[in-house]
Amino acid sequence: AKLASLVHKCLRRNHLITRLLQELGRHGPVDLLLSEMAQNMVHDVALSEYAAAFLSPGLPE
Repeated sequence: AKLASLVHKCLRRNHLITRLLQELGRHGPVDLLLSEMAQNMVHDVALSEYAAAFLSPGLPE
């Protein structure tokens, strides 16, 4: 249960990172390095694997 909670929090963090990048883009050009770092965090393969293994199907990400 604790690992599932941690995975869920990481997924929520990723959603926030994505939204922040979108908002930054609305206010001007986004720094390419910042954007790339954020995308690497959001598209973490290990987190995807943990989410598939430890979150019940149907739970919101």
